[in-house]
Amino acid sequence: MTEQDVAAAMPGGSPEHREVRGGGYETATDDTTTRGEPAVLSDGLPRAGQGWATAGPRLGRAAARAGFGYVIGLAFSNVVVLGVAALVAAGRLADLSPADDLPVVAPVPTGSSPDMGFTTYVVTVLLLLSAALFAPFEVSWPGVGSFDLYAVPLTVTTLIAVALVAGTTWRADSSPRTARERWTDAGLTGAVLGLAGAVTALSVQLTFPAGYFATVGTVGAEPWGALAGGALLGTAATAVGHTLRRRPTGGGWAIAPERLGVTPPLALRRACGAAAAASVLLVAVAAVVVFLSSAAAAASDPASATIALLLVGPNLVAVALGVAGLGGLTTSVSIGPHAEVETYTLLHPDVPGAAWLLVLVPVVATVVAALRLHLGRLVDGRAARWEDAWATPTVLTVVALVAVPLAGVRATVSYESSYEEVAGAMGWGLAPWTVLVAALWGLLAEALSRVAGPVLGAALPHRVVRLLAPRPLAALPPVGPLPTGAGPAVAPQQPAAADPVRVGGAAGGVPAPEARAVDPRSARRILAVVALAAVVVVGAVVARGAVASTVFAPERPVERYLAALEAGDASRALALADPDVARAERVLLTHAVYEDAEARPSGARVLGVERDRAAGTAVVTVAWDQDGVKSEHDFTVRRVGSRFGVFDDWEIVAPPVSVVDLGALPGEGSATVVVNGVEVDVTDPSSPSFVAFPGRWEVTLPDAGPNLQSSTATLLVTAPGVPPRPVGSADDLPLRYSLTEAALEAAVEQAREQLDGCLAATSARPDGCPVYDWSYGASEAQDVTWTLATEPTFEAEQLDASTVRVHVSDGLATTSGTLPAQPGRLFGRESPEPYTGEVEIDYAVELSVQDGELVLRESAWW
Repeated sequence: MTEQDVAAAMPGGSPEHREVRGGGYETATDDTTTRGEPAVLSDGLPRAGQGWATAGPRLGRAAARAGFGYVIGLAFSNVVVLGVAALVAAGRLADLSPADDLPVVAPVPTGSSPDMGFTTYVVTVLLLLSAALFAPFEVSWPGVGSFDLYAVPLTVTTLIAVALVAGTTWRADSSPRTARERWTDAGLTGAVLGLAGAVTALSVQLTFPAGYFATVGTVGAEPWGALAGGALLGTAATAVGHTLRRRPTGGGWAIAPERLGVTPPLALRRACGAAAAASVLLVAVAAVVVFLSSAAAAASDPASATIALLLVGPNLVAVALGVAGLGGLTTSVSIGPHAEVETYTLLHPDVPGAAWLLVLVPVVATVVAALRLHLGRLVDGRAARWEDAWATPTVLTVVALVAVPLAGVRATVSYESSYEEVAGAMGWGLAPWTVLVAALWGLLAEALSRVAGPVLGAALPHRVVRLLAPRPLAALPPVGPLPTGAGPAVAPQQPAAADPVRVGGAAGGVPAPEARAVDPRSARRILAVVALAAVVVVGAVVARGAVASTVFAPERPVERYLAALEAGDASRALALADPDVARAERVLLTHAVYEDAEARPSGARVLGVERDRAAGTAVVTVAWDQDGVKSEHDFTVRRVGSRFGVFDDWEIVAPPVSVVDLGALPGEGSATVVVNGVEVDVTDPSSPSFVAFPGRWEVTLPDAGPNLQSSTATLLVTAPGVPPRPVGSADDLPLRYSLTEAALEAAVEQAREQLDGCLAATSARPDGCPVYDWSYGASEAQDVTWTLATEPTFEAEQLDASTVRVHVSDGLATTSGTLPAQPGRLFGRESPEPYTGEVEIDYAVELSVQDGELVLRESAWW
């Protein structure tokens, strides 16, 4: 088949310009053809005297087209940066002065002070435009390090490409007439756009102050990347524009790659059409999902979410399509010795089960592509051959190969100082194996077109079939069910008056092989059964994902454990996670004790889950509240099997329990404390402690009788490994005994009794008494009588945990008695004489608790 025959068989009719022998051209109208002289020789060079006459306008058209795309990208970049500036600068750009209006593309010398006004704004716009032309960002600190970032804002790139395509198709009458001219025109457009991008990258950079690094940094775009990216984008978009031509009948546009001298196989052409039809559905639904996700994020920051959606919306759509199609999103960080790679798929535990509904999008799109392939073969009059099944996988593979690098973000960093040297890379984007997944979807579409295509064509409404069918089948009147094989669907039409594609017959007039017609009713029943089965399968997958991410998620045992603690159900908590604690130390880990504890955990919430799939473990970070105190702890869970064969079964690795250190205990050999009214044997008297669940615990010493009382320490036990918080005074620990008020009163009473006993004595100097008459002659007095003249005061003072000192003061006692006669002594008394004396009462006496009793210490007064 010649190139003209292939072009004539294309949907939309034959091209408007067809090359003829000898290098000329002919222009086809409805029924006339005019022949002109070729403007170039057969080798593509202009004729003598016509070099600049043809090359000049051609270069001018290419420059105008590239400029149009450049301006469109510049305008949109301006909108985005203006929004960012409005957010960051809070309207600062509205107060510009004429002095701030610097040249737009004037280079900023390295080391100069940056102007954070209009110049920075314009430079940022141009850097964003350079990124849209696939130029990486370069951030450098001389002598310190550098940072390279490759991130393509596909919204800007897409707008530039659309502008180039539109500019190419706008003036079809002045477009090149041969395939070589069209390629030359596309190359010139790409060259102009690439040069514009390179000049922009070379001329514009942004500097910022030295700051921490003591050197001026610069931000710019890589000019070689802008040159190559602009050339590639301009050439590809212009070439696509040259393949587009309006149909002479029926309206719409047709793609004619023959205009570029390319004759793709018919199977590949139909695969491209099927992929295009399916992509409309895919992109639309993915855009809605991205928009709704951005709207949810916009609840907290609507402006930033809107700008991000405008800037990288296509990137997010591509990633959403990849994940929905059972591909993956990969994030990687490799900085120095640290390396971490995480791939998120619909099977990832952090992905909600409802996300599996997104699989319906590629499934429906695959069905659409399969039906389009089937209808295309009907239009071509070709039988379904498995030899052509390579076409759709090839198309989707190429699309995925382009999307994977363009939709992602990659960065490299290097830093060097006198202390360390760091180098690494980071990445975010579609997993490379997503390309293989795309090819498998294409293979599925090819298989469905052969197996289910006739059923779909007969079961679906005629209007839907005509909407999906390629021309001219879509233009046929709705007359009965769609034909499935042999025989023409309509009467043959004249090529000049309508599309020349023959329906129902094979190329070259060879009739298509006979195919058994499908009854519409049977087809609908089959389709209903298949749809029901698909709904059941997808529903089962969605349900499995939902249940796996809720009921059987790694964090569920931890949530149940904390719920048991909140309810005070120690038995259930121990059943979920039995700590490695000896039985003798579990006195407080019982239901009877813990249900009465106050300030138990409440409001537990999961902060994050980090899974180690190789080890079959996960670290669950949870937080909870306790009496106004927020706590956080990491629990380790491990996979111990499966439930029902499809769900992971998780259990908590023996969690540590809080150990309350009491510091020290009074006395020798004390090994018991009372916690919330329960006696607990401490593990080591020299370093006493006990284990307890989170809660508020009151700790005292054992009962030591009516004369001693223990201090009480109220402790809030929170997360394991965190020291307990004292509630009240921090001086309650270590625990200690103190004398009770009754003991002090008893000490005063004993001191009074002692004084009364001394005042009842018959000598002026009674033994063992703290009162003593030291007057002259008192030692000789007989029948002495003590009289309390002034009542003393008694004041008790605790010296230590078991000793009290009673001060007796401000008292006065008198003594009276008889001095015996001293006959025969020189200067002696001849007869008995009366004796009187005064004694001040001012002394102290000490008492101590021994075996629970208050005992007066011997010789403990002065």
